[in-house]
Amino acid sequence: MLRWSRSLARSAEVTGRNCNRAAGTLNHKEVEKFGAMNGDWWDQNGQNSPLHSLNKLRVGYVRDLLFKTNPNSPAGLPLFSKTILDVGCGGGILAEGLAQLGADVTAVDACEDLISVAEKRRIRKGIENLTYLDVLVEDLQEIDTRFDLVISSEVLEHVEEPWAFVAYCSNLVKQDGDLIFTTINRTIQSRILAIELAERIAGLLPRGTHDWEKFVTVEELIMDLREVKFRVEDIKGMSWNPFTNEWSWSNSLDVNYLVHAKDDKAFMS
Repeated sequence: MLRWSRSLARSAEVTGRNCNRAAGTLNHKEVEKFGAMNGDWWDQNGQNSPLHSLNKLRVGYVRDLLFKTNPNSPAGLPLFSKTILDVGCGGGILAEGLAQLGADVTAVDACEDLISVAEKRRIRKGIENLTYLDVLVEDLQEIDTRFDLVISSEVLEHVEEPWAFVAYCSNLVKQDGDLIFTTINRTIQSRILAIELAERIAGLLPRGTHDWEKFVTVEELIMDLREVKFRVEDIKGMSWNPFTNEWSWSNSLDVNYLVHAKDDKAFMS
């Protein structure tokens, strides 16, 4: 395990927490809800199957993005030497995928139950370049470590005060580093597809997985990023086929979307 990650853990004062922990961006009900899924988090045919299938898209995006500045990385490890923070990692589906490509990954989540699932799997698989911490992103604000990439995937729609969450994440990006969010747009289409169809009619997701009122529009996220002096580099729609459980890039931003931004402060000075 990385020495700087051990230091990070000490700085964050990891003292052992549970899913009822109180803090600024934490929504208790959301954390409890996902903590209850810990038993089958890694079942690729279970209720988290869409998250597993999403990995091909999001891990591929990160690989292509960071490899541009890492052309001499060892064969099969395109993210070698890159440092990544995964905020809201859950049971570690995305974090593990990024670590397998050679990145030094620190993954944090508010729920002790899910961190326990992720850590047990990490130990079992012997993954040394991956560190799990049971902390919130606001707990990391005083540390000295900054990351080449901070990513938060399918989390923004589950937190309190999304604008504050964006700001906290942005503070942990290296100068000229990268910040990625994937989330769900607040549109009529997302209400129909992500909630009415996926949860209530077809039962493809557990009822109550999402709250339409908490979805974040593209415009809101762009505004929040501009507030923290990050410039948007890329916006992509993501489309999920519930019949094949496959994801693909889409020209439509009506439901799922990805936003990639870079620290713009160096260019504004």
